[in-house]
Amino acid sequence: MPRKKKLSTEVICAELTQLKAETVEIRNIYLDPNNPRLAYPGKRKVPDNEIPKPEVQQYCAQQIKVRYGIKDLTESIENSGFSIVDRIVVRRLKQKNLEGKFVVVEGNRRVLALQTLLEGHRNRSHPLLEEVVKTIVSFEALIYPGTNTMIAWIIQGFRHTLGIKQWDRYPQAQFLAEFATESGKEIKKIPRIFGMNPKKVMHLIRSYYGFEDAKKDPDYGEYLEPKHFGHFDEIIFEKDVIGETWLGWKDKGRCFTNKDNLNLYLSWVLNEEEKPNITISPVTRDALAFLLEPGNEEYFEEFKNGLITVEQCFEQFVKAKVSRFPKEIPSIIREIENTISLIKVLPLPEIQNAKKPEDVGKKNKLVKLLLDLSKIARQQIKNIVGR
Repeated sequence: MPRKKKLSTEVICAELTQLKAETVEIRNIYLDPNNPRLAYPGKRKVPDNEIPKPEVQQYCAQQIKVRYGIKDLTESIENSGFSIVDRIVVRRLKQKNLEGKFVVVEGNRRVLALQTLLEGHRNRSHPLLEEVVKTIVSFEALIYPGTNTMIAWIIQGFRHTLGIKQWDRYPQAQFLAEFATESGKEIKKIPRIFGMNPKKVMHLIRSYYGFEDAKKDPDYGEYLEPKHFGHFDEIIFEKDVIGETWLGWKDKGRCFTNKDNLNLYLSWVLNEEEKPNITISPVTRDALAFLLEPGNEEYFEEFKNGLITVEQCFEQFVKAKVSRFPKEIPSIIREIENTISLIKVLPLPEIQNAKKPEDVGKKNKLVKLLLDLSKIARQQIKNIVGR
């Protein structure tokens, strides 16, 4: 069996330099169902000959609208026309019956926005100015002539580092893990390629493989969805006492060795009432780490038996921390600096766009906490400086 050809940084750059500008018509472009942003666990790769199928294209359109939305793009294009400054990247479909047809490599949202506007104009449900229609019907795109199956992931990986619309954490982790496998590069060399923080890359890849291993759980694995990825990214692998000590994670085998504890954790997330006992939050992370510390076995048993909640566990964690907390000013300064760092990296777009009742509730609670923090800080400043 021939060995898979490795992708060096030079090869990647060479692939990107192959992109050539060419005028294309929107009617000849299909959405890409294999786009990295549409990834989910166990998804089958759609072959080229199936991409033009109406059901495949409808599925793509629905997923893009639900996950990312196109309203911002349609409004911008409707008012100003379609600009080619940030050009769409496509590749040709090779089948004989699909000559002159393309599939998106990068730009699914923009293509869907263009298709939606043109359809509305043609069926007269949403007429557009003729000058705008001209920019939609045909435009200049970048054509990728190569055969690298990872090109969409590579281009979007580079574009992501330049501030293009943020990926969800699961597709980002999957991209990094699969790129490492496909390219044959050492994981420690990948951060430099994409200009990412090395610790973040290692953490995401580890979380991805942990998530994949958990999908093998006989009771709950099949029910894991991308929305549950945060349990691995933000809780399990954030605390060594959870991921390594309690669940027995091994990087060498990319697996959890304590399957009983893993099954127990998943039961808290995926219980029959569909109301998780634990949610993805810093409170859950710190409370669970507290429960697993030596000496807290009694609290842990009460939590497992449903006698106390995560919030109550966290209260005990805070009390325990305060009782041990050194009062020296340098230690206090470090704690405040950590708090400031946390506040600086709040996921503002996600918080601002909260729509679900539970998300709005979290948003309001966060605002209240920040207001309380601001009030306390102002009062303590007065106490310290005497005014």
